[in-house]
Formats: sequence, structure tokens, C-alpha cells
Amino acid sequence: MSIDALDLIREKIVPLFKKEFDQLEKDHGPCEVFGNEVEGYVNVSSDGIRTVQSDVLRVFAQPSYENIGIAQGTFEAPKIPMRFMDYKNAWMLIPTGDEQPEFWVGGKYFEKLSPTFPFIAKGLSGNAALIAMLEDHRAYLAINITPRKELYLNNLLVGDEGHLVICDETGTTIVPRKGWLAFKEAFLALDKNTKTEGLVVLRGITAGRMSQLSDRVQKFYTDNMEFAQLCAEVLPHDPQAKTIWLSAIGAAE
Repeated sequence: MSIDALDLIREKIVPLFKKEFDQLEKDHGPCEVFGNEVEGYVNVSSDGIRTVQSDVLRVFAQPSYENIGIAQGTFEAPKIPMRFMDYKNAWMLIPTGDEQPEFWVGGKYFEKLSPTFPFIAKGLSGNAALIAMLEDHRAYLAINITPRKELYLNNLLVGDEGHLVICDETGTTIVPRKGWLAFKEAFLALDKNTKTEGLVVLRGITAGRMSQLSDRVQKFYTDNMEFAQLCAEVLPHDPQAKTIWLSAIGAAE
């Protein structure tokens, strides 16, 4: 995880917006989000506040019909272009290798993507997206896109083969991949009622709502000793990483 995330965005994403960026006013000043002194692009907010945005920041704030999509109207009669930051809970995956960047988004947002969108677009979101990322062992930057760009852009770290790194509004979560497939296979082998109870128990323990010594937890462990032993061996120790696993497993099939 030694590759610089900002350099990766600058190398693989910024060039896609050359046409748009060439039309913007430039100025020197502290970057609106990162705070470092840059020669960047001028942004004027709705209340008239003038700031400077670095090229990496501007990628997420730049409206574009061609590279992103439409916020209002149709592709035949567009009214307002989309920005990346307009998408809610989308995922931007930027591989460190030669592969094309990917953009995962669900529901109505997928329909807003431009026909000339330069990313690999997938209709993935929620827990299904978490599973897909846990099982994609490439090294890549995984950003959970929301309107609060100033939060997740300060939490960027590139993952590697053994670790999914989730960059979102709350911080950076390093999630080990080792043991995930064994955990998923064992969970899927449980019957429906046991799966439901298992999720309640494991999520309750992780969130601090249930005690390991409670009768309900001990009964689940006793009735499912092999599964309980596997959980003890492979579930991540970090509560945030464990929560990612337990969220993802809810969408496993």
C-alpha cells in the first residue's frame, strides 16, 4: 500500500477531463480541500465565495455530460450535467495496473451515466459491492463517492492484494481479505434460520450490543461449534473491518 493515491488519480483520471479543465480559470492559492498551495482551478460557490481547487479535487467537482452524465434532462436534450460528487454511495475503483478505472453505482444513478463514460460501469451498490471488492484481489484505490468530497478525499489510501482499503467519509478502513472465502462458504452452508441468528449474534457482538457470555450467544456457539470456531480464526480483529465482512455476508448467495 505504498502507491500515492493522489498521484494515481492524477495519472489515470485527471487526463480524462483535459477538455473541461482547459476552459477553466486558473489561479494560485491553498487548495479548498487539501490545504496545500497549488496552481489550480477557480471555483465560485453559490454565495460568491472564491476558492482554488487542485486538479485531483476538481475531478470530483467538475460537471461533464461527456465524461460523467446528466443530472437533469435527457442525453438528447441535456439540461444539467452530473459531477462525480452528485452520486450517492457510488464506488470509484482505480487500479494501480493498466486496467481501466471502474465506477459502480446502483438504481437510478446508473441510468444517468453518459454513453461515452470512460470508466467500466457496473450496476453494483451496497453489500453486493462490498462482496465484489473483497473478492477482487487487485491493488486499487476504492473511494466511496458522496457529496461530502471534503471528507473522503482526505482519507485516501491504495489497497493491495491482501487488503481492501475503503476510503469514505468516516476515514480509511483496512480490511483483510484472507479467510473471507472460507467464512462465506461456511456461512452459506448454514440453514436459513441459523444464518439469520448468526448475523444477529455476530453483528451484536461486534457493535457491543451483546456479550460473548450471554445465554443467546453461548447457545449459538454451542449449536454451531464448527462455524463459531472458524469465525474466531478468520474474522478480522479490527471492529470496523469486521463490520465490513458482516455487512457483505448479508448479500452473499
